[in-house]
Amino acid sequence: AGSLGELAPNAVLLCTLTVACLPQFSRLNLKGKVGAGCAIAGIAIITLGAIIQFSLNDSCGLPCPVACPLPAPLFNHNALFHLIQVIGMGVLAAGMDLVCACLETVDKTQEFVPP
Repeated sequence: AGSLGELAPNAVLLCTLTVACLPQFSRLNLKGKVGAGCAIAGIAIITLGAIIQFSLNDSCGLPCPVACPLPAPLFNHNALFHLIQVIGMGVLAAGMDLVCACLETVDKTQEFVPP
């Protein structure tokens, strides 16, 4: 997939989250701001997993991965990436849950203006 296929979706996700949430950031209480921070941290964790997968591809992505620092072929760079991605997705989901819960409980008299 290469660096474009691994990192571009994460960059798009981060930009979309930033553009969508930034105008509403002032409406967030502490719980919502913590959620926004968790969402960004989740994307960073997912990106870190992609970087690790990409950087270990040369040593672990071979039929006979002798130089791989992981116990390949049972657990290789791709398995590590998916493990890190699961953790990142959990952090991202928890953060977005806090943000959405916060925005849903904001003063209902204020009209929502989409970005």
